[in-house]
Amino acid sequence: MRRVHWLLETTVGRRLGSRVLGVRLAPPWPSNPPAPVELVSRIAPTPLLLVHGDRDTYFPLEHFRTLAQAAGPAAEVWVVPGMGHAENGMTGPLAERIGRWARDAVGRDPLCEHDRVTPAASPGR
Repeated sequence: MRRVHWLLETTVGRRLGSRVLGVRLAPPWPSNPPAPVELVSRIAPTPLLLVHGDRDTYFPLEHFRTLAQAAGPAAEVWVVPGMGHAENGMTGPLAERIGRWARDAVGRDPLCEHDRVTPAASPGR
C-alpha cells in the first residue's frame, strides 16, 4: 500500500503513473479522508463482519487487530488461515460462509425479499 500511496500522492509518482503505466489519475484530494480505524466504531449497532487472511501481504495482521479493537464488541472478527488479500484470497466456501453470516445478521436472505422472489423463466418460454 505504501507504493500505491506514493504513486497517488507524490508528483513523481503521479507522473510515473500517467506516462509509464498509462494510468489516468484524478486530481489529488484536498485533504486525506479519515482512516478506517477512526470511523469503524461509528458503524455499531449495524452488523459488521471483519475478515482478514493471515497471509495478506498488503496489510499485516496487526493492522487488522487494531481495526477490530476499534470496532468494538459489536463486530464479528474472522482471521482466515491461508487466505491472502481480498478477492485474491476468496474461496467458494468462504463466500458461502460470509453469505450465511449476512443472512443471519439481517434476519433474512440479503439477496431477496421472500414475497418478491419469482422463478427465472426457462429459455424458450
